[in-house]
Amino acid sequence: MDMQQNHKVYMTELLYPTLVRIDWLTENVYFVQNFRDIVVCNLNAKRCATIYSANVHTTIVAFEIDPCSG
Repeated sequence: MDMQQNHKVYMTELLYPTLVRIDWLTENVYFVQNFRDIVVCNLNAKRCATIYSANVHTTIVAFEIDPCSG
């Protein structure tokens, strides 16, 4: 994605996205949805996938990404 141009990507049908993190190297957006799922969305492909689901008794309160470490 050329960051010099003004691109808008709209993500619809999200329920309570929180803790949004952006990986500028891969152009992925990570966030917690419904307080239990970590979701990744690619800005170029405009696709999302759940990469982690906590059990029903767990609430995700923090997470970090480190693009340099993989």
